[in-house]
Amino acid sequence: MIATKTSRSIEDLDPAFQPLVRDLLERSRHLGAFITDGARTFEEQQRLYDQGRTHPGEIVTKALPGWSYHNYGLAVDIAFIVKGKLSYDAAKYRELISIANQVGVESLFQRAGFDKPHFQYPDLTIQLIRKHQGLSPGRETATVIEKIVARQKEKFKAVQDGVVAGVFEAGTGKCYLVKNNKAVEYPALEVLVALFLPSFPKSELDKIK
Repeated sequence: MIATKTSRSIEDLDPAFQPLVRDLLERSRHLGAFITDGARTFEEQQRLYDQGRTHPGEIVTKALPGWSYHNYGLAVDIAFIVKGKLSYDAAKYRELISIANQVGVESLFQRAGFDKPHFQYPDLTIQLIRKHQGLSPGRETATVIEKIVARQKEKFKAVQDGVVAGVFEAGTGKCYLVKNNKAVEYPALEVLVALFLPSFPKSELDKIK
């Protein structure tokens, strides 16, 4: 999905991301955690990108419209309320990141070393999201996750000419490739690599087994 409005509501996030965020917030209630930013339109992304560049203010984002997980309802920014005041306490973020790991939400700070408030749907790259956005004509209500899974199944649906078939379980970090008629689990990262190759030879699979 592409965000049609800027919102802090969980209901406006991608349906696949909503239960993960609810779980994260429920488990972090004692921290005073709440969403400061959720789904974000391309127009709002442009406004934020212009801030500190062509408009007054400090730079708050490096992402152009269409290059933020927020634009697809796949990210939230989280802060804390402590004694009635807004807080970005480092210790609370350490605990929140630990909780996020337990519920399957990815911390951008843990992954890339910046932007502590940002949490997103796991095991996806923005390039992959963009690549698959708009596929499956007529399925306007399909989520980004559904489209990616559909494309994975199409690409890896048969074993032929040395290409190994398989299916990627979006959000689980797992990929099951068919080898010698048996399902073999591989890291999700290898699936992402495979998507951008014309074929995925068995010799390469043997290297990462």
